[in-house]
Amino acid sequence: MALAAAIAALQVRVLRPIVRLLARTLHASSQLPVRICILLMVGLVFLAHEFGLDLILGAFAAGMVVRLSSEGERGEVLREKLEAIGYGFLVPLFFVVSGIKFNLGSLLESTDALLRVPFFLALFLLIRGAPSLLFYRKDLANNERLPFILYISTALPLVVAITDIGVATGRMRSENAAALVGAGMVSVLLFPLLALALRKRAGAVQPGQGRGDDEDAL
Repeated sequence: MALAAAIAALQVRVLRPIVRLLARTLHASSQLPVRICILLMVGLVFLAHEFGLDLILGAFAAGMVVRLSSEGERGEVLREKLEAIGYGFLVPLFFVVSGIKFNLGSLLESTDALLRVPFFLALFLLIRGAPSLLFYRKDLANNERLPFILYISTALPLVVAITDIGVATGRMRSENAAALVGAGMVSVLLFPLLALALRKRAGAVQPGQGRGDDEDAL
């Protein structure tokens, strides 16, 4: 399904009349390219549901198709509009729904689950943050390495998606999912603050930059 849609997107790129039409309506009230992208996402999510696949796969396929069909400078405006919709509406909605579904009771009722939270936090640092030193150790100053590790180790959206799939398919226990999501929440709240404090202590952050760094980390 995703492959067929991607091939279709590549074919659309060579149809100049369609491209010109989309370019003319990009800044009009119709916002035709944006509407087509949203329709594509809804359609692929529906197909994923009909075939018994996870809805995330349909949304991912839609993102891949949009990316293939909007490469280059001409597609930059469209990508910016879609990012505004995503970060301004869909991502906050995702976090609201995730918070509603978060099983706090199973986390608080189990001592083992609570103890897994700092363990998973350490794994985030080890698996997501530590490898970055291998690639960027020559590009970062010594006082920037630890803050960079903290920023890159934040993990919540992907953790929520994976745990939802794991619990829904019966491959993950609810207490483990709650511990992982809890660790992800702590990482998003704690790691950027620690990184910012370290950067300020090293004199790498100017006054007024804190809010922007925290938003980038989220």
